[in-house]
Amino acid sequence: MPDAAQRRVVTLVVAPLVAIGLGITAVALPVPYVEISPGKTCDALTHCNDDANQILTISGPKQYATSGQLRLTTVSVRGGPGSKMTLFDALRGWLDGKVAVLPRDITFPPGQSVDENNCQNVIEQDESQNTATTAALRQLKYKVPVTKQVYIAQVGASGAAQRAGLDECDFIESVDGKKPKDTADLLALLQAHKPGDTVTIGYLRKMTDGKAEPDIKSVSVTLGADPANPSHALLGIKPAETEVTHPPFKVSLYLGGVGGPSAGLMFALAIIDKLTPGALPGGRIIAGTGTIDDAGAVGPIGGIQQKVFAAKSDGATVFLTPAQDCADAARVHVKGIRLVSVDTLDGALSALAVLRGEPGTLKDCHA
Repeated sequence: MPDAAQRRVVTLVVAPLVAIGLGITAVALPVPYVEISPGKTCDALTHCNDDANQILTISGPKQYATSGQLRLTTVSVRGGPGSKMTLFDALRGWLDGKVAVLPRDITFPPGQSVDENNCQNVIEQDESQNTATTAALRQLKYKVPVTKQVYIAQVGASGAAQRAGLDECDFIESVDGKKPKDTADLLALLQAHKPGDTVTIGYLRKMTDGKAEPDIKSVSVTLGADPANPSHALLGIKPAETEVTHPPFKVSLYLGGVGGPSAGLMFALAIIDKLTPGALPGGRIIAGTGTIDDAGAVGPIGGIQQKVFAAKSDGATVFLTPAQDCADAARVHVKGIRLVSVDTLDGALSALAVLRGEPGTLKDCHA
């Protein structure tokens, strides 16, 4: 065979193989997207399907039997800090009607580390439990004081805190024996010192499963200097604060490794159901989502469409939907599940009353 013919044959054989190899390599490359898919649901009155631990425990007041379920909903996220998403994953997600594929930078802050993301999820879940407890008990006319707790949202690289072993999500319990009431108070306690001074920081370590270590620890920290103002002492952290509720009896909420603030509404309903006669769900499987504040206002969340799919797959016939998320939720047209719009805890209770055949008001979601 002449050389030219041989080269053409080799080209015809090799070129497709090279193209296939390049294609396989391309789809395996990481891409800056996040995949959000339906996650597990959990009955706030009992437990998650994959975890026998009781979610809600109340000690002290009389509690009542109920019937039905109040299922909080979650999403599964791929492509966030600490995980990667490939082009193949993105293509598969775009073809799946139950999955959302979004640019990573609109879902997570650019440059957010794994530790910072874990801390954010833990703190948001912790605050969700606190605000749900406050809102529920105030709805039942209990007096519930609220204070602030200072924690470390970010540790500066090579700073005083990092050298001393402090970490993201550590609660700052004291500075030289004085408890900071909020972030401004923490800064004031630190600014009473000069760069190079040594202070004793009392801290409580918050774990990624939402639990805290049982004992307060202390560490000596030699304060650094602020580069912009060398006379100011620096601990080398970005402080933040979260809410701590002080109910008149013990209310414990535990959701394992689930993070974020979106279970607040369902937590609050579960607390009220346990402390009042009758059954809020009325024997139904009620699912829902939504943040909640101390006054009972229900706020929007992420991944609403995926949560509707998750609720339906676990048998829910009603989905309590934050009013601001109603239009998005209704666009998925999931049959057999009623989307009920709620914007307050009181409104959610009224809607559940209507579903039980009692007086109240209920508004359905519309796209």
